[in-house]
Amino acid sequence: MTPSKPPGKVGGVTTDELRHRDGSDRLPDRSEPSLGTNLPAPWGNPPTPVLPRWYFEALHTSPLPPTLQRITHPNEKLRFLGELNGIWEHRSLPLTKDEQSAVISLAYRVTRPPDELTAIPAGTDVHRLLQCPLRVRTRNSIGRALNANWLDTDKPVTVGQLFKLKNFGVASLLDLMCVIEAAITSGYFRLPPPPHALALSPSDKAASSTSPVPEPINPIDTAWDSAVPAIKRLLAASREINGTQTLAEWLDSNLGALASELGMGSRLNDIAVVDLCGDRPLAEEVISSLTGLWESLAQLEKSILQQRILAPEALTLEELGQGADLTRERIRQIEKIVESRLHHPSASGAAVMCWVAVLGLMLRKQFGPIIGTDELEDRISTTFPSAEQDSDDERAVAEMARYLLRMDSGYSLADGLCVSQMASETAAELRRAAQDLADGVGVIAESDLMARLPDDTWQRHWDQLIDMCGLHRLSGHLSLRDTSKAKAKAAVMSIGRPATKEEIGELCGLAPHRVGAQLSAISGVIRADKKRWGLAEWIEDEYEGIPAEIIQRIEEDGGATRLERLLEELPRMFDVAEGSVEAYAKSARFRISDGYVSVADPSAITLRALEDVIHGRTAEGLPFWSFKVEGRFFGGYSLAGLPPEIAKALGCEPDCSLRVPVLAPEGCGTVSVRWPLTSLTGATLGYLTEPLRLLGAQQGERIHLVLESSASVSLRRPSPPRPTATQQDDSDDSSERARELLERMKERRRGF
Repeated sequence: MTPSKPPGKVGGVTTDELRHRDGSDRLPDRSEPSLGTNLPAPWGNPPTPVLPRWYFEALHTSPLPPTLQRITHPNEKLRFLGELNGIWEHRSLPLTKDEQSAVISLAYRVTRPPDELTAIPAGTDVHRLLQCPLRVRTRNSIGRALNANWLDTDKPVTVGQLFKLKNFGVASLLDLMCVIEAAITSGYFRLPPPPHALALSPSDKAASSTSPVPEPINPIDTAWDSAVPAIKRLLAASREINGTQTLAEWLDSNLGALASELGMGSRLNDIAVVDLCGDRPLAEEVISSLTGLWESLAQLEKSILQQRILAPEALTLEELGQGADLTRERIRQIEKIVESRLHHPSASGAAVMCWVAVLGLMLRKQFGPIIGTDELEDRISTTFPSAEQDSDDERAVAEMARYLLRMDSGYSLADGLCVSQMASETAAELRRAAQDLADGVGVIAESDLMARLPDDTWQRHWDQLIDMCGLHRLSGHLSLRDTSKAKAKAAVMSIGRPATKEEIGELCGLAPHRVGAQLSAISGVIRADKKRWGLAEWIEDEYEGIPAEIIQRIEEDGGATRLERLLEELPRMFDVAEGSVEAYAKSARFRISDGYVSVADPSAITLRALEDVIHGRTAEGLPFWSFKVEGRFFGGYSLAGLPPEIAKALGCEPDCSLRVPVLAPEGCGTVSVRWPLTSLTGATLGYLTEPLRLLGAQQGERIHLVLESSASVSLRRPSPPRPTATQQDDSDDSSERARELLERMKERRRGF
């Protein structure tokens, strides 16, 4: 949604449009009944405006705070102040308290001195105005001023005059001005026409014929008379913030180029800004105004202002209350009063908030949507400096000015950066876009995300926006998460070609064996050959391992393929050894006949008798198979070479896997048994780490895998050998195996 078009005239309710809604020049007739029946609605209720007209004209492109962005409809997001001009077109409910507070906060951002803004037009019937639905505080303030003859309603009453009234603040100003506009619009009362528009009597006409006719007022001159003070201050602000020296520098590039083409460039360069706005810096005006506010505060109020509002590390209400012998609630009340006075354009300095807002706006224009905290603080300190030789009061006033400028700069702190509301919204939009653009592991194409920026000027803040979004840079690519999978894929993309696990691991900081485990689980990343991995779009023929490649060619050739083809084609295409291809072709998964290789029928596999495989039986008669403990078992590696007969006895079928309960040592879970027919070493036994540690097994020690009943196992240490007359004290592994073989032979004889 774009901002509403600002009104074409400046000055709020003093325009001719508001004077003569009915097109008439006559004075209001007190007897007209319609004037008493068209009371406007209270401020904050439809159709009374939520801000005076001149706010929409001057600040229509200012960003709205989050509280007001959904003010019309939950699904419709407003962005600019000017869009509030049509609020009642889409809303019928009054503003909530939070929304009213947000609108009041917006009203502090004036761009013209309060003494130049008309609040009550000349000739307003104030007594009829007081019959309007004004707030009690507003009505009481105006009533007291009228009774004391402090307001002359025959002349325009300015915002600055109203601010000098007791208990009259920004909330009362909005209440009064918005109700006045609604009252005029609804016809509740009309303003008298300008003096020169009144009808003249015959005697007046005769007198006027002999009197000199005054020159007509030039509206352009009048407009410039009202604009010059504002231009002076804007020039002063530009000189302080941007270092502007001449009028030509102050003009934007388009106007400057036009002036040069018209031959006015040298003339403008001869006009110094200091000649137009005077020598007194704008910062001094702010300091002077705040000095009056500081001097009007009581000592306790000064202490609360310094230690609670201005201090980087504020004291608690409890600490301040103990020092002043007051309750926490009383300290909180005083704090609210002091903070309200600090933000309020009071009688001691009606224009202070106006020009602090101007300085804040120019800071945002100079630094852009994102700036470092230190850089902003340095600039604020330069604008309102304080020296060691300054008194405590002078330093306090300077800190007040810095605080106000900091608040009005429009920046908020985020991860060590000062960001504008627009930057926060842009970062949030990028975060949502990143979620949509990320692949399965969270990696994002940076160019696609950068295309979501509002415009090219944001590219200079790209790295800062990435940090605000919480994104990670991995091997030169963006990712939602800093995970091993994201690291591995980003490294592959960065290399830009199929690469080995060692190459990928060196770039992303992962061990080669971890790289392989991660890549095999990432969709879109495949093997180019035995050693190299890459993106699927880079590789014409994916390498799935020698057995899978053999099966692929068997299927291509109708159920059987020549061994000669396998030994010639696979080593050439996938950089594997010819001996490895032949060894896999001779595994139990395949059958070779007359030089052709086909897939074997698992049911045709012949196994040895279990007694020919086991290493012996326990005292209970349970069969066991022995293995030597290797250090890698404690690191999660499986035991290879488990006889297929053992796997079959535990219930594992060819090309299948299962989990087997471990009965001893106690407290174990399960071990895994896998029997792939393409394995050159037989079946495997996995998940041995836990039972070996509970057993207290050491590297190099031999352990019995005992086949218990009901397809379960136990791990035991070998029983001490029975002493015999011929036994020798041999400790090496070969003698132990010999003793086990002898025991097996004895057990078999007993069985026969």
